[in-house]
Amino acid sequence: MLGTDRRRATHYYSRATNQVVVVATADLVNRYNLGRHSLLTWVTYIALKCGLHALDDAKWFLELLAEALVRT
Repeated sequence: MLGTDRRRATHYYSRATNQVVVVATADLVNRYNLGRHSLLTWVTYIALKCGLHALDDAKWFLELLAEALVRT
């Protein structure tokens, strides 16, 4: 689990498929293929659009952020 947004939707990330799955309710599940976009782009977008309530896997996310900074 990646975390939850302000609306309490839960965000999951799969490295294998580079896809984010957002579960708002049992009946409302959205899948987003990140394609060439990074997970950092997704988290930034959600933080600006919906607000992040919790980033549960913060240590892992910070490692991804550090890798992205090294590549630039």
